[in-house]
Amino acid sequence: MRALLWATLLCLGACADPQTLAETLAALDSVPAEITNLQLTPNSAPLNAGGGEVSASAEFDYYDPDGGSFGFEVVVEDEAGTRTTFVHEFAAYPGTNATLQGDFSVDTTTVQLCVVSVTVYGLKFSNTLQADFEVYAP
Repeated sequence: MRALLWATLLCLGACADPQTLAETLAALDSVPAEITNLQLTPNSAPLNAGGGEVSASAEFDYYDPDGGSFGFEVVVEDEAGTRTTFVHEFAAYPGTNATLQGDFSVDTTTVQLCVVSVTVYGLKFSNTLQADFEVYAP
């Protein structure tokens, strides 16, 4: 399979400019970003808080050895299976080591435990971190 991919890239190289081909080849060898230490603020809210929706933030540590990241997404999944995605774009440079933060919102009209997932995307996807956000009866 890898040989087929290389053959395809070489054929495309005849039509593509050298810089585009070089970027494509570099993407094949890139190392994905790594994320750790996900913290939600707040990580819970009472039923009907904020008139039915509260804002929160996800903060995590991020390291990208190759600088191939374009952004990250925060996905909130409620107990009914409804998924809401919040996209945050940024530019990374090789060796970027930082704490990133992204906002999201949670429906508070039902007592439930929501799962909040964070993944960095770019040339390759990072690992995914998860944390719980609880909507509780006061």
